[in-house]
Amino acid sequence: MKRNSIYIFCAITLLLTTGCKESVSEPKLPSGRRDYTWTIDTVKFPPNEIAEFGRISGSSPNDIWVTCHNTSDLRYDIWHYDGKSWKPYTLPKIGDAFGVLSLSPNNVWIGTIAGSIWHYDGVSWKESGPFKLEGYDNIIIEGIWGRSPSDLYAYGAAWIFGKDVHKAVILHFNGDTWKFMEFPDIRTDFINLREKYSTGEIFILGSEDIEYNLYLLKGNNLTEIGKGRYCSLNNIGDEVYFSINNIIYKYKNELNKWLDLSGTSYKFRVWGRSESDFFGMTDNYILGHYNGSDFKEMYHLPNYSPITNALIFDKEVFFLILPYAARENYILRGKLTEN
Repeated sequence: MKRNSIYIFCAITLLLTTGCKESVSEPKLPSGRRDYTWTIDTVKFPPNEIAEFGRISGSSPNDIWVTCHNTSDLRYDIWHYDGKSWKPYTLPKIGDAFGVLSLSPNNVWIGTIAGSIWHYDGVSWKESGPFKLEGYDNIIIEGIWGRSPSDLYAYGAAWIFGKDVHKAVILHFNGDTWKFMEFPDIRTDFINLREKYSTGEIFILGSEDIEYNLYLLKGNNLTEIGKGRYCSLNNIGDEVYFSINNIIYKYKNELNKWLDLSGTSYKFRVWGRSESDFFGMTDNYILGHYNGSDFKEMYHLPNYSPITNALIFDKEVFFLILPYAARENYILRGKLTEN
């Protein structure tokens, strides 16, 4: 009887073990499609205007917002795309727009280089700020990021005019008010931020001269986790990806190599829908695509101009191209062929 019990125990253990192994196996993701129709939109500025598109965000391919840098005329600070054409969106009170986040047509956020954050509720715009820090002249809101109207981050740097003195800043919005987050002072400019909701970890990309640094913020603790000349931070869903010099990493206690593309022309960026369907930049300013099996160059950009930002939808993609001539800005649009 005792021996039979042992046999039964072993059989159950084997079944449970086998079941566990089958349950953790992940199905292979479908390969990302590459059958795009490509279009370049050209936005021209007046002869005396020098401007560069900076940030892009949108809730659908028919509702996209873009901010513009270095404009002298406020009429060209903000642009909107309705699915047919790009038009300047004139807001007399909003100057020097920089960061932008669109969660829906009735929930749009814009940050400025004067430290203000504006919110559009579908009817009118309301200003928060300008935000100030003692000892500093102004705050530049480089970007705004979040997935919920009650959990947003605005990031950038506080500056002293005429001096190379600045420090990184982050403001958090809880659905009611914006508040500065506390962490050790660091001499850099935060230019990108993502939160991994499943772990509560906040990852940040900082820029200092020609080098980029990756940081992890947990509570009030800020830790550098990586750096490089070609370095980027992006997310697909809740997963955060870090690209440093041809290699893409994920973070779990430390940076862990996920995909090594050093044998290809891939340089950095992860703009995509899944781990087998994302775009990246090459070392000679060509837009490339990874489909789960290989990385392939997809589109030669005009005048070898790099892409500054991207917006990815289910069937359409948008890329902001740094202009070769500042009086013209380009948006590369790709649309998947209908099946």
